[in-house]
Parts: sequence; structure tokens; C-alpha cells
Amino acid sequence: MATEVAQNIAAHAGRGEVFLRATSGDGVELLAVDKGPGMSDIGACLRDGFSTAGTQGMGLGMLTRTADRFDLYSQPGRGTVASLEVMSSEATPMQRPALTFGVVCAPCRGETDIGDSWSVDGQQGRWRALVVDGLGHGTLAKAAADIAVKVFDENADEPPVEVMHRMHSALRKSRGAAAAILSFDPSRSEASFVGVGNISATLLNGEQTRSMVAMNGTLGVEVRRVLEFSYPCPAETLIVMASDGLVTHWKLDGYPGLLQRHPSIIAAILYRDFSRQRDDVTVLCARREVLS
Repeated sequence: MATEVAQNIAAHAGRGEVFLRATSGDGVELLAVDKGPGMSDIGACLRDGFSTAGTQGMGLGMLTRTADRFDLYSQPGRGTVASLEVMSSEATPMQRPALTFGVVCAPCRGETDIGDSWSVDGQQGRWRALVVDGLGHGTLAKAAADIAVKVFDENADEPPVEVMHRMHSALRKSRGAAAAILSFDPSRSEASFVGVGNISATLLNGEQTRSMVAMNGTLGVEVRRVLEFSYPCPAETLIVMASDGLVTHWKLDGYPGLLQRHPSIIAAILYRDFSRQRDDVTVLCARREVLS
């Protein structure tokens, strides 16, 4: 399947990127991103036998039939993003989650180590997401980010403010990091946010956009205050968390229908079109779903 996706990018776009990540329930997500010619008629492109590059035209149709989840977004002249998830044959069917998410985490150009990292915990009836940016980039930034993720994962039951204080202590022997924790309780229509440093977080609900507040400082170096803020989070709200590898003033106005796509698609579009290109970048998108 990964080979088919890579061949499609080579044949139609010339170049692009493919991201893989493990998903809950013993699954694997494959995310393909390109800036090729895009598709003017997605329905036609998904039909077997349709091709614009002289191929047999079976690739996309095969992917939709094989994947347990498939989503695609394309615009003529701007490129295509496809997200597909394949579950293990032994995986137990899971209930639809209250929060779906997608993430892209990529290194600065010229680096192999990623100085950003992330983690998501969906246990005990609530969700928490961490995005962390080790100061600078490269090996030492990755070491700092890894410390923060370890503290987050080992303290899932602790209040987010306490987790941030523990990160601050653990990072004192590192070069430091910026980090933010998003918390969401499905039984309540609100999300809470705790951030230190330049991790941005934005709530999008219809035409309303609201930025979440992070405190100044660098974990492991200097932190004056750690505060938690709560925000209304009704159904279908999209939350975007990002390191400073993403430009600050991004907008999705020019992407019709994008907000209805899977959060992985949205994260990939933001990464593709709004990365600074000179730093590690992480974009994590999460949507509160409507549960019947």
C-alpha cells in the first residue's frame, strides 16, 4: 500500500512526502502529501481505469477498497493530501471516539533528528494531547523533547499544571523546551489548555476562531507562572496545536470543505502550505465529534 501511494506521487506530482504513524487499536495511518497538479474531478480519479498519467488507473480505487479508513483532499494547481488507515486483522472493533485527531511531525530541512514531539492519551474517559518543541533543532532538541514526552506519559493521572512543573524540573539538565497540554473531557463541553513557550493553539468552530493562551518562558530554563485556561468546546469544534515551525497567521479560508475532512488531512494541509521551512514543525489537529 505504501508503495502504491509513493508510485502515485511520483507519477502525478513528481515529488511529495509520506508519513506513517501507529494508531490506536493496532492500526497504521499513512499520510501522503504533495504539491502536484491536484484533481479537478476526485470522483473520476477514484474510479478504476481512470488515469491522467498513462497508468492502468487502478491505484486509488484499490486504496479505497483496502483501507479501513480513507480520506482525500485535492485542489487543482495546489496538490493532494490522502489519509488512509489500516487496522490489524486481530484488532477489536472500537467505538467511535469523542475526539478524533491527526498529526504531522517533521524535522528541519537538513536534519534527521526531530526536535519536536507529541503524545496523545485517551484513557479514563478523557483526552490529553501534548505538543513539545525542544529549543533549537537537531540531536539536543530531540533529547529535550523526549524528556518532556516521557514525563507526560508517566503522569497521565496528574493535573496538567502539575505535569508542566514536573517537565520543568526534568528538563533542567537539557537545553529546554516549549510545551503545551490540551485536555478534553467528553462529559463537558469545554477544553482546557496549559502552555509554556511558543506552542500555539487555536479553536475553530464555524466562522469563529479563538486563540488559547500560553505563558511566557522555557521549560527547564525559566518559568514564572503556569496557568490553566478553559474554553467552550461544543461538538464539531476543531483544535489546532502547533510548534513555531508553523507560521502564526495561517488561514483555511481558501480551502473549501477542508474543515469537514479528517483532522489528519487538515494537519497535512497546514504543514504543506504554512511551514516556515527553517525549523522542526509539529501540527496536531483534533475535532470533538458528534456522538449519537
